[in-house]
Amino acid sequence: MEEVGGEKTIISDILRANQGKVTGLIIPPPEIRAVVDKTAQFVAKNGKSFENKILNSGEGKTAKFNFMKAYDRKILHGSD
Repeated sequence: MEEVGGEKTIISDILRANQGKVTGLIIPPPEIRAVVDKTAQFVAKNGKSFENKILNSGEGKTAKFNFMKAYDRKILHGSD
């Protein structure tokens, strides 16, 4: 395992397991990762309506929640 920004990651293991297929892997800073993780927990618990509530709120339209927008999802999942 590699130490990145104080967090233990498994980047090396992922790269080896995928035989180099993973490129451009970005580990978000802790403050962004905390928002992503906490949001994912709430959306998993409360469903699509909660996700829509976030996206339609004033704060949901800021860069803080860009990871929830369709464009970012396409990049993450490799969809067109």
